[in-house]
Amino acid sequence: MPELPEVECLARAVREETRGCRFTGVNFLRPDLREPMPVDAIKSALVGANLRSVRRRSKYLLIETDRGTAILHLGMSGQLLSMDSPDPVKTHTHVIFELRRKDSSAAPQNDGGKPKYLHFVDPRRFGRLTAVPAGTDLSTHPWLSKLGPEPLEITADALAEHLWRKSRGRKPAVKPFIMDGAVVVGVGNIYASESLYLAGIRPGRAAGRVTRQEYRILAQAIQTVLGAAIEAGGTSFRDYLHSDGSEGSYALQLNVYGRSGEACRKCLSPVRETRHLNRATYFCGACQK
Repeated sequence: MPELPEVECLARAVREETRGCRFTGVNFLRPDLREPMPVDAIKSALVGANLRSVRRRSKYLLIETDRGTAILHLGMSGQLLSMDSPDPVKTHTHVIFELRRKDSSAAPQNDGGKPKYLHFVDPRRFGRLTAVPAGTDLSTHPWLSKLGPEPLEITADALAEHLWRKSRGRKPAVKPFIMDGAVVVGVGNIYASESLYLAGIRPGRAAGRVTRQEYRILAQAIQTVLGAAIEAGGTSFRDYLHSDGSEGSYALQLNVYGRSGEACRKCLSPVRETRHLNRATYFCGACQK
């Protein structure tokens, strides 16, 4: 499942790919994903409108124009791929966005003002797509209103204090606690395991038993891991690809995730695997307390 680093990398790539463009069409190949898509609202926000920005909030891609904002979630298996064709190239293509440069005469020689196409591909159809009119306060949207802070947009000290306060009296394990988007966004399964390993905290410890000092270390670890993953282009497992179809390389840097039975990179003890809320969890029993 694409997590914060993957969606951040995708936002940056799409922003660069579509710089100076306007939407000229949206083709819906089906009316629903996880839920029905408001086709008219999406077309109203995009078609004929100039693209203003492409950014990320949690795992949502926000595509803002001068008429509104489309809100896109990739779900478990979604991809947003740049293609040369207005026709579906990959199986399970559900939405195709068409864009052109606002001033085709200013386009590079090899571009020629040709349209660009973004294909939303989602084999499992857990993705979501909607849109709101310009001027809407996105923080009040039902998909976004209950989200916690962005871990890379506040200081490590502020993140640590926030986690410590939120965790007081919490009996559930610290790993699902930091994966809760209402607590802090974007720390998905891979990066939760990696952050807790770097911080030396066992993932099964009760969140309320982690000390303030340990949360300081964990906050720094979260920011380090997420920052490194973004620099590496994210982690490609199964479905995640960049908009150009390439893979992220952070998988080469993973310390524990997916390495059950292999030697810990610090102490050579075998990496162990367990489950929290039915999600695979990896840790070193010697290094993490």
